[in-house]
Amino acid sequence: MVGEPIPMQKETRMTFEEITRCIRERICTDDPTAETVLFETELSREFQVSRTPIRQVLQRLAYEQLVRTVSGVGTVVIPLNAGARTEQEHMFEMLLKFARQQVNPVLAQTISLPKETEAYLTFRGMLIDQATQQIDDSILQSALVAAAWRDTRWALADLRRGGQRVWQALHTEFNGVPRDPLSQLMTLLRIHRNASSQDA
Repeated sequence: MVGEPIPMQKETRMTFEEITRCIRERICTDDPTAETVLFETELSREFQVSRTPIRQVLQRLAYEQLVRTVSGVGTVVIPLNAGARTEQEHMFEMLLKFARQQVNPVLAQTISLPKETEAYLTFRGMLIDQATQQIDDSILQSALVAAAWRDTRWALADLRRGGQRVWQALHTEFNGVPRDPLSQLMTLLRIHRNASSQDA
C-alpha cells in the first residue's frame, strides 16, 4: 500500500571492546617498524561513533603501550623495538606465572592451531580473552592483556620473518600442551622466543 512506512533496520554500532579489538588487530598486522598515525576523525567516521569513544579506545591502547601521543601529530603506533623485546617477554612470562598461581585453570575449548597468519591472530585473541576471564583482579587482568597483545605483535613479526620454520615449530611444539589458556600462552611465548633467538 502506498504511503506505508518502510520498517527501518536498527543500526548496530560496535561496542568499545569491539572497536578496541579491531584497532589492536590492525596494529598487530601492520608493519611492525612503521609509526602509523591514527586519526581520531577518520576512526570515528569509520566506526560511526563520536570522537569521545575513539579517544577512550586510543587511551586504552596507549596504556597497553601499542600507541603513544605525539604533540602536534596525534596518536602514533609504537614501532617494535628489538632492544626491548627480551624485557617485554620476561614481563609477560612473569605475569602469566603469577596469574597461573592466582586461578584454578579452566580448560579452554579445544581449538586447533591455525595455519595462516590472520587466523593465528584470531586464535591468540581468543586465548587472551579466555585467560583474562579466569582472573578476578582487574589490575592483573589489564596488565596481562597489555603484555599479551605486545607479545602478539612480536609473534606476528616472527611469522612474517621466519615463515615456514616458525609455523613448523608452532605445530610441532604446541601439540600436547595443557588446554588451559594461560599454559597455552606460555607455550606460544616460549616457541616465539626460541624462533627469535634463531633469527638473531
